[in-house]
Amino acid sequence: MRYPFALAFGMAAFCCAPPPPALAGPESPAVRELAERRTMNSRTLLLADGANRVEVHGAPIHFKATDGSWQPIDTALSSTTKAGFTRANEHNTLRSYLPSDTDGWVRAETDKGAVLFRPLGTSTVLTSATTSDAKWTGLWRNANLNLAPTPGGLKETITLEAISKTLP
Repeated sequence: MRYPFALAFGMAAFCCAPPPPALAGPESPAVRELAERRTMNSRTLLLADGANRVEVHGAPIHFKATDGSWQPIDTALSSTTKAGFTRANEHNTLRSYLPSDTDGWVRAETDKGAVLFRPLGTSTVLTSATTSDAKWTGLWRNANLNLAPTPGGLKETITLEAISKTLP
């Protein structure tokens, strides 16, 4: 007989025996994470009853630090002292820097290199910068730009406020 069970990222698997009686009841609360068992996409928690729970994610939740350990990905933006930039995420393998004005460049870098880009034909400065994203409003006619660090990159969202009937 096969018994289905669901994994965190929505796939199904089957085993050949029912779960042990100890696992049939409510789950014990987590005591702490077992950091030495981290992988790029998973973390292992020690439960109060001595069992382990492995959480598997479809996207990376850890990055490999220079000492070889897996560290949690932190997508928060903070102030930076790097010239020409107002906000940065310098905590992960991929570091991102947001410019202090529209003449500046957005920079995404790793230890192997960097990519720089900037919107052309813009007409305003940075509107707001928080710990999660940076926004420029009125960057182009009827368009706004939002940049936010993600676990694997830098997400750019362009929002159209209105559609022009004629091209500039």
